[in-house]
Order: sequence, then C-alpha cells, then structure tokens
Amino acid sequence: MLRHSKKSAIEIQFNWIFVLIAGTVIFVFIISLILSQKKSVDIQVSQDVLRQLATNIKGKQQLSNTFSQMETPKTTFTFTCDPADLTSDFKISGSQREQLPLEIIFAPKEFNTQTLNIWTLDFAVPFTVTRFIYITPPNMIFVIYNKTEQYQTQSRLIYNTLPSNITKKFASTPAELDKALKGYTHYRVICIENECNGVTQDYIRITPNTLSSDLFGYGTVIYRNGASISSNINYIGAASLFGAIFSDDEKYYTCEMSRAFKQFEIKRSLHQKRIELLQTDLGNGNICQFVLTPPSVILTNMKDKGLADAVDLYDFSNQLKNANTDLTFKGCPLIY
Repeated sequence: MLRHSKKSAIEIQFNWIFVLIAGTVIFVFIISLILSQKKSVDIQVSQDVLRQLATNIKGKQQLSNTFSQMETPKTTFTFTCDPADLTSDFKISGSQREQLPLEIIFAPKEFNTQTLNIWTLDFAVPFTVTRFIYITPPNMIFVIYNKTEQYQTQSRLIYNTLPSNITKKFASTPAELDKALKGYTHYRVICIENECNGVTQDYIRITPNTLSSDLFGYGTVIYRNGASISSNINYIGAASLFGAIFSDDEKYYTCEMSRAFKQFEIKRSLHQKRIELLQTDLGNGNICQFVLTPPSVILTNMKDKGLADAVDLYDFSNQLKNANTDLTFKGCPLIY
C-alpha cells in the first residue's frame, strides 16, 4: 500500500512537471506568434506609410507654391542624397528605401514625427526647371537673427516668404535667440553677412550679391555645424536659397542642386531645339526668325552650367527674360 502511494505521488509530480513544461512551450509559442504578427503588422504599416508619402511627394511636385500637412504613424524619416551618382531616396523606420528619380527634396536628414510639413516652390532660371519640395517636422523652428537696421529688408523678405504654417521668429540678441530655440528639437538660425557674429548655435549665413538689392537673385551661403564651417556655396533664385536653408549641410544641398541642374540641362536643350525648329518653319525673311537668334545664342551659352556658375546664369537668365519680352512685343512665338 505504501509502495503504491509513493508510485502515485511520483506520477502526479511527473504529470505536473509535464504540464509545466508543455504550458511553458505553448506560452512561448503564443508570445512568439504575437510578436511575429506584430512585426508583420509594423512592417505593413511602414510600407503603407512609405507608399502614401511617396504618392504625396509625387503629387505635390505638380503644385507650385503650396503648403500642406501629412499625418502618419509616428516614425523616423531619413532623407539621403549620394553626391557620387546623384541618387536620392528616403526611408522610414522598418521599411526599404524609396528612390526619388526626379523629385528634388530639401529636408533635415533625419527626424522623428507623425506630422510632415510640405511646401513647394518653382526652381526657374528663368524657365521653370522643376519644383522643389521642402519637408520639415512640426518641432522645427526657423529663426532669422538680425541685430541691425542694415539687413532688415532682406530678413523680413525671408520671414514673409516662409509659409505662415511653419514656425518662424525674429531674434536680435543672444538672449532672444536662446529663448526662441527653447523646446525645439530641430532649428535653423538664419543670418545675413556679419549679423552672425556672436551666434553660438549652428547657423546658415547668407551673403547676397552685393551688386544687386535682390536677395533672391544670387549669392552665397555658409554653414556652421559645431566647430565646422563650410566654404562659400552658391545659390541662385529663391527656390535655391530656401533649399540651402532647409538642408542640414552643404553636402546634402549641393547634391540636390546638382540633381536639379541635370534637369536644367535637359530643359535648356529642349528650348534650344524648339527655337531651331521654329526658325526652320518660319523660313528666310520672317522677322521672327531673326528675333529668335539672340535667345538661341543665350541658351547655347547656358549649356552645361551648374551651381558654380550662378553669376553667369543670373546674367543669362535676365538676358533670356528680356529676349522673351521682345518676342511678345513683336508677336513672335515665345521661348518659354
């Protein structure tokens, strides 16, 4: 009887051990299944957000000078541009990269958000080349630092051109600048010429063309990131200047501008070919044939120009604008 009792006790203990082991295995299986499903859902959500953003970006490129916001699940966005092969892409957490073959985007390299601010401007020299897209998170502020009266007009122009939905402020003292930046993860401190003196934060310094009062004509920018200060980098036109302002550094900005000038060369050659075809169709003796010759020469002079040629491009652009106006008055086909 005692032996039978001991045997029963051992069997009960074995059964409990078996139940415990089996229960643990089942529990671990269920947990791993849940985690696997969660991972699959997260990946699917990331892919859906990626497609949604890619579609939104491509759609925004069709609209000039517009501002909109896009809501997404909170995630990390990363934008890159490779200066070696001039490829550009973006990705979000847990997803593959999305290539941007034509879209020119200026944005912080990486940020975490659930809302995107999206703004567009035409890049024209002087004909429209493409549409620049500017993307920022809501927790980013643009502070125009201006201490004196000398650059009030230019500072106000930058402030007024930035969309009203983007957070922007003026500051004229280091204390005001510190207060303006408080609480913001991302920021741009923008100053003109020697107005940057005394600024301890990272900044972008704008030096407009001294021969013109047109801030959005052409000029140079310098980035300070920590102890690093970039060389002078050209800009041409408002869209290009804001491209520099929205970029983290000169490497990203110049990479995207190089991509833009690849599109410029295509558009330039198309305009020139169109003039040649028009002159052929008009025939000898037609006044428009002769009037179209100067703009054709200007377009030839603009061939293969890039950001480094901002001064020449600015002059050629003005010449081409004037030539286009002359064609209007003479009743001839326009260049663009």
